[in-house]
Amino acid sequence: MENIPRVLQVLPNLISGGVERGTLEIASALIKNNYQAFVCSWGGGKMINDLKHMGAKHISLPVHSKNPLNIILNIFRLKKVIKENAINIVHARSRAPAWSCYFACKLTGAKFVTTFHGTYTADNHIKKYYNSIMLKGDKVIAISKFIYNHILKTYNILNDKLIIINRGVDQAYFSPSLVNEQRLSSLKQNLKLSNNFLKNKKIIIMPARFTRWKGHLYLLKIFKLLQEENFLCLMVGASESRHKEYLKEVRLCIGKYGLKDKVIITGEVKDMPALYMLADFVISASLKPEAFGRTIIEAQSMGKIIIATKEGGATEESIVDKSTGFHIPNDNEKEASKVILSALKLTQDKYNEITSKALNDVKKNFALQTMCDKTLEVYQTLLAMQ
Repeated sequence: MENIPRVLQVLPNLISGGVERGTLEIASALIKNNYQAFVCSWGGGKMINDLKHMGAKHISLPVHSKNPLNIILNIFRLKKVIKENAINIVHARSRAPAWSCYFACKLTGAKFVTTFHGTYTADNHIKKYYNSIMLKGDKVIAISKFIYNHILKTYNILNDKLIIINRGVDQAYFSPSLVNEQRLSSLKQNLKLSNNFLKNKKIIIMPARFTRWKGHLYLLKIFKLLQEENFLCLMVGASESRHKEYLKEVRLCIGKYGLKDKVIITGEVKDMPALYMLADFVISASLKPEAFGRTIIEAQSMGKIIIATKEGGATEESIVDKSTGFHIPNDNEKEASKVILSALKLTQDKYNEITSKALNDVKKNFALQTMCDKTLEVYQTLLAMQ
C-alpha cells in the first residue's frame, strides 16, 4: 500500500449528534491533508452517505455493543481491519469500542487515541474502571476545559498525555448569509408553520435529544410562568425508542400547562442553519453538566442569542452572562423565567450588541479549523513516534 498515514475513528453509530458530526469533520480534515480516513461504526446511519461522499471508507462492525463477549470479539475484528488497511492510528470516541480498540492496538502496534466526550457516571469502582479505558490512549483529548478539570479531579492520569481541544463550529456552514428565503420557506412548510401563525411571535428553539436530563420538562415549567408573552418554542430533536415514555410525558405536560399554542415538538430537522435563522433565541436547559454543547456555538455563529442553564462546561466556557448570552438556574423556574422575560424584551440594539460579541468569541475560540488543526497535530506527534 502507498505510504500515506491512515487513521481509523471508531464510535457506536453514525445516526446523529455532536460526537458523530465531529467524527465526520475530522475525517474531512484528514482527507484534505492527504491522510486516508476510515470510520468504524455499527450498521447504517444517516451520516454514512456524507462520509462516503467525502472519500472516507466506512467499516461496519458491532462496536455499539456493551456485551462483554462482543467487546472481546471486536478486538480481533478490529485487529483484522487494522492489519488489512495498514492503519497507523486508531481514535476511539466511546467507551465500549475503546476497550476493543485498546487491545487491538496492543496486538498490532497501532497508536491509540481517545476523546473524552462526557463526564461519564463514576459513582462506583466498576463504573470508574469501565470509564478508565478512555484514559489509556497514547494521547487523550478533552473536549473542553471543564472535561479536562473533571478528568484530573476524578482519575489518576499524567498531564502530559492529556490535551484540551475545544469543539469547533463550521462557520462556512453555520452562516446566516447562506440561508436564503427558499430554505426558510421549505423549513416552514416542512414544520407546517404559516407566516400568519409566526407573525409577531418571538421564536425560541430548543435543539436537544428527548432524554430527561436535557431539561424539556423544566423548560415547560418555566414557560408556564410566561404564558402572557407572545412566543413560540420549537422543541427539536431525535427521540430514541428507549425514551418513548419520556416524550409522552413531555407531550402530556404541554397540554397540562396550557402550552399547546406555544410549544411544538417537531422531531429532527436536517437543515439546522435554517432552523437557527428562523429563531430569535436558542435555549439549552440541561439539568446536568454538558461536556461542551455544540448548539451553543452554532447558535452564536448564526447570530442568535443563547440562553442556557449554568451547569458546567458548555455554558461557563462559551457564554459570558449578559454579554454573549444569558445564564439561567437549573433548579428555579421563577428566576429562570425572569431572565427569559428580560431577553424577550431586549431592544434590537442590545440584541445586536450581544450577538456581535458572541460571534467574535466563536471566531476566536471555537473555530472548526482550529479543532481540526489541533487534532491533526496530535496524529502527527504519534506518527513521528512510530
